[in-house]
Amino acid sequence: MIHLLRRILEPGRQLEELQRTLSKIQGGQGKAEGAVSRLPLLIADTLENSLRRMREGRATDSILRSYRAVEVAVQARLLRNGINPWRPAWHNTAPEILCRFLSLMKATEPPRNISLYSGWTFLEATGQSFDPALTERRNDLQRSRNDSYLEHGYQRLDSADAERLNGYAAILCEEILGESLKDARAAVRHGW
Repeated sequence: MIHLLRRILEPGRQLEELQRTLSKIQGGQGKAEGAVSRLPLLIADTLENSLRRMREGRATDSILRSYRAVEVAVQARLLRNGINPWRPAWHNTAPEILCRFLSLMKATEPPRNISLYSGWTFLEATGQSFDPALTERRNDLQRSRNDSYLEHGYQRLDSADAERLNGYAAILCEEILGESLKDARAAVRHGW
């Protein structure tokens, strides 16, 4: 147990500091430069938390965390590109990208903040392409999350759903970020 505590102490400290930084950025105070390099650790922690909830028999909670991991991956990618997902400065966006984004969103005005779906769509508008199979996995994750009784619906999800969707989330996060989360996940894993 002592070994586990020592191993997760430093990642825990980094995550606490990152949370404070992201809260400031979300509030419009602060810069993302220092936070961007640590965002994969937050995504990894969220994926590992999803697995822990699944093992505890809390499938719906697990799926919500899988969804959140993908949402954080989208936010991380946007922050890497200099875009604050909570306060996007649309006036600084190249007109052709903004036009493409609005067209893909089937919207006339850009959103006040950027969600998982709108962030994914914005990344596509900037030229990041996603395999159709990945988009279907994202859709499955979103649909399951939205239909759950903890969000907008009344569905209870089971461990098979949680396992499938956590696997999808892990793949989606790495694809969005363009990097492996293997080492970051090992750093925050609570296993003995």
